[in-house]
Parts: sequence; structure tokens; C-alpha cells
Amino acid sequence: LISEKKRLEAQIQAIIARAIKEREIAMQKAEEEKRRRAEEEKLKREQEAAKAQGERDNTDLAGKKPTTTTKPSTSASTSTQPKPTTSTSASTSTSKAPIYEAPKGTGSLVMPMNGSIVIGFGQEKVAGLKSNGIEIRGSLGQSVKAADSGTVIYAGALNNLGSVIIIDHGNLVTVYGNLAGVNVSKGTKVSKGQSIGTLGRDSISKEPNLYFETRKGVNVVNPMVYL
Repeated sequence: LISEKKRLEAQIQAIIARAIKEREIAMQKAEEEKRRRAEEEKLKREQEAAKAQGERDNTDLAGKKPTTTTKPSTSASTSTQPKPTTSTSASTSTSKAPIYEAPKGTGSLVMPMNGSIVIGFGQEKVAGLKSNGIEIRGSLGQSVKAADSGTVIYAGALNNLGSVIIIDHGNLVTVYGNLAGVNVSKGTKVSKGQSIGTLGRDSISKEPNLYFETRKGVNVVNPMVYL
């Protein structure tokens, strides 16, 4: 059991570490996109200012030399036709660019399920094995809810925890284990209190216990601090 728990811990840490890395990359790309858009807007303003100045210069020139009014007007009209197209293209590419929204929870959690806590944080479930989370006794098939708003970074099976859901809340990560059913998938954005799955049985006690864990990054923290 000890070796299995170590393997499970390594799996959870790897999932969270990978999600944090993906978030950092996405945020970096978002910053680069923000700078690109700012440059586009700056260039657009400069082009519009140059166009306006050119039109004023043509108007002044037309006032001094009436015979040349038609040619500059035609030239200006012709040369300015591609510019709106360029501006429209830039605007279109800007509107189609993806926007990244980092997960952001409230920082306070709600109980993921109604029931009594039968295993506390740090309590030995079996000799030599301390719990990294808490276990909440419920009934088979009972709805399990997201403790806070966030983004699902994992939904699938993990060693000795059955079906598992891991949610990134930005400031916290929550883990839900011993699920019989899963209603979400990786990348799903969930709201606080939203149903994400149904309760199954614990692999050791065979009781309908929800395993619930909270983490700061990859490090476990006591869920009761936030509930």
C-alpha cells in the first residue's frame, strides 16, 4: 500500500506540474498576443494620421493650383483604397486571435458533497499511511460538486482512487477521488457548486467515501482551512 500511495502521489504531482507549465506557456502567449495587438493598433493609428495629413495637404494644394485638383484627388482616392482593406484584415485577424483566461477561483471552498467527514487530513487510514486529504461519507451515486470555480486539468482513472477529477482554481487545486461517474473532461470550465460526477466506493474500505484533497501547486494543504 505504501508503494502504491507513492505512485499515486507521483501521478497527481505530475498532472498538476504539467498543468502549471501549460498555464505559464498560455499566459506567455497571451502577453505576446497583447503586445502584437497593441503594435497593430499603433500602426493603424499612424496610417490613419498619415492619410488624414495627406488629404489636408491635397486640399491645400488644390486651393493653390486648381488645374491639378483632379489628379491628386484621383491618386489619393486610388492609393487609399487598399488601406481600408489592410485595416479590415488586421481587425479580422485580431478578432479571431484566441484569448487565454487563467483559472480563477474565489479562494474559499464549499463542501463537494453533503455527508460526514470520516477520515481527517493527516489521519492514518491504515497503519503507516496518512491521508493527504479528507474522506466524506455519502451514498452511492450521490452528486459530487466542484468546490470552487476553475478549469478541469484531469478527468480519468488513477491508481487506487478509481475515477478522479482534478480542478485548477488558480490559487488552489482540488482533487476528487473514488468517483463512479464523471460529468466533465479536461479543459472544462466549471462553476462553484456545479455537479462534476457521482460517488463510488473507496478501494480499501469499500465504503462510499469521497476522497477530497487540496493543493497549493503540487504541495498538499489541509482542506479544512478553506472549507
